[in-house]
Amino acid sequence: MLKRLYVLNTGYLETDKNNVVGGWTVATKDHPQVTNDWIKLPVMAFLLETDDGYILYDTGSNP
Repeated sequence: MLKRLYVLNTGYLETDKNNVVGGWTVATKDHPQVTNDWIKLPVMAFLLETDDGYILYDTGSNP
């Protein structure tokens, strides 16, 4: 049984928005030069305290 849930902030991922939302910006014939959006996303992990011990659930980010 879950006793406590801890939210752990493990830092941030900075990336081009196209890496997260496919096709966010695309070039066209009329607009061949696109400006990409640079975003900063939180990377979280969760620590669950249960009757049987602790479970670390790391959501991480794909390298």
